[in-house]
Amino acid sequence: LEDGQLKLACDRPTELAEQLGMQLGLKLTIPEAMREGALRLLQAQGFVATNNGSGLHVTVSHSAKTIPIRTLLAADIEINDFELDNGFFDENA
Repeated sequence: LEDGQLKLACDRPTELAEQLGMQLGLKLTIPEAMREGALRLLQAQGFVATNNGSGLHVTVSHSAKTIPIRTLLAADIEINDFELDNGFFDENA
């Protein structure tokens, strides 16, 4: 806080998003037979992940949006498609 205004020092836009607590929703379309294992794996790795009926929804930071995808591929879990939701603020940040 400086002169009544919030001042943040950031080198990259992703740093600003993280300092503000912004998150992204990553929707992963995964075959039904692999979905439960994928969910358990991501949750074991510390991700907030839920089954959304056609795949998984994973909350990620702007700088870590590919980590869930790489984690699943490394475990030979098939990803048919993915989509990023608009950013949102994490109320717990």
